Amino acid sequence: GNKLVPRRGPYGLPKRKAYMIYDLPHARDAMGKAKQHATPAERRKIARAIYKLHPRARKWPSVRKALGMKPLKR
Repeated sequence: GNKLVPRRGPYGLPKRKAYMIYDLPHARDAMGKAKQHATPAERRKIARAIYKLHPRARKWPSVRKALGMKPLKR
């Protein structure tokens, strides 16, 4: 197996081991996949996990929208 990829989380939905978010590229991919396949409640859980784990992701419109926050002004 690939030793660079952790076998365990963190995951956006840890009980299902779905939406791996251990780094920023995986977190962004998880939000993209969640838009397509997750329920709004699951999207909120994934966004909350990303928000806690990655401070840089707090500016992402998809995370802010899923958490019901206002968009950032440019």
